[in-house]
Amino acid sequence: MSQHKPKLDNLFRIQTLLYLLDRGDKGATGYDLGKDIEEQQGTRPSSGKIYPFLKELLENGYIEEKGGDTSRNKVIYKLTDKGRSLVDEIVGRMRILIDSRLNVLMEVCHHCGVKLYDAPVIEKLEDGSEMKFCCSHCQQAFHEGVHKH
Repeated sequence: MSQHKPKLDNLFRIQTLLYLLDRGDKGATGYDLGKDIEEQQGTRPSSGKIYPFLKELLENGYIEEKGGDTSRNKVIYKLTDKGRSLVDEIVGRMRILIDSRLNVLMEVCHHCGVKLYDAPVIEKLEDGSEMKFCCSHCQQAFHEGVHKH
């Protein structure tokens, strides 16, 4: 058994691992995996893409085979502890990337400083600029000079 981390250079590979994590102890067949990705993305990955990646994960101890429907030669795959650790690492790295990008894009309420994912109150100023508030209460408090705590 060779030991290397799988190359996670495309969305299909990451989705495969996340899907297997979601399936937990129930596991999933290669067919189930393809069907789920098709539902999410609109296109089904080929079996020539699915099964070699599952084989790579299996050979490196990230997934294991579980008894399936032997009459139809269906193999059920599920993550091992090593596989779950890999997914935790991937999710952690993705979270850092997403958080750093959102922080750059995120604006804050002019009154209370809460980060605005969506500003329901936008006040246009005479100079053409905008002031954004998380709610009408903060807008009113700002104009009344009420300070945040």
